Amino acid sequence: AYNINNSSWIRYDKPFLVNLDGNFTIQYNSTDYAGNVEQTKTENITVEKPIKIDGDATYTNSLAVDLELTADHVISNAVNMSFSNNNMNWTEWETYADTRAWNLSDIDGLKTVYVKFENETYVSPVYFDTITLVTTPPSTAVSLFGTMGENDWYISDVQIVFQVNSTALLNETRYRLDDDNWTKYDQPINITTDGQTSIEFYSTDKAGNIEEVKNATVKVDRTPPMITVSSPEAKSYELGESIT
Repeated sequence: AYNINNSSWIRYDKPFLVNLDGNFTIQYNSTDYAGNVEQTKTENITVEKPIKIDGDATYTNSLAVDLELTADHVISNAVNMSFSNNNMNWTEWETYADTRAWNLSDIDGLKTVYVKFENETYVSPVYFDTITLVTTPPSTAVSLFGTMGENDWYISDVQIVFQVNSTALLNETRYRLDDDNWTKYDQPINITTDGQTSIEFYSTDKAGNIEEVKNATVKVDRTPPMITVSSPEAKSYELGESIT
């Protein structure tokens, strides 16, 4: 198992990426079936990538991205640069610049952009950065909790809970009741008044995708019917008198 910068421990099952610039502390240990636990070890690394996609972003929802290049990390007096989406098919050498517009390969998922530099005497190794392409917006579902009566009416208070299915890391869920102001969702919502309440809601993710607004209606009637007798009025009536 390992953790990065004292975050939660993760069971190691495959190589993992540290794909942001900065200083990182990797802690790790192993256990065996006898219950022996290795003393935790530590590795400190510093990452200064010569290529960054969209300012070192984790996600994007667009094939078109911006590359930032800092060849002086790895080569002096860079003259040219070349790029690839698969480390096999490369662009022609072009004059080195600090920025470059680039198109990722399509189909959502983890994308890698490779770069190499050359000066008058030397061609650098291949360097890369990664970003995850997500073009599918989150999908938000609403669940209602209460005592159901008949004809879709609740006969108790109703609690509203949202669940979100999101490929990219969720940014936030927002909602509003009866065309009121939009509010960030952070805990279940309670409907405690009788009547029909309209709910609008949507979610956004860290890739910049925005879900289309969805809506639902909550119908609450917690008040039992009350019967009153308006006729006949309370008084004495003559024998044989007709009453309604």
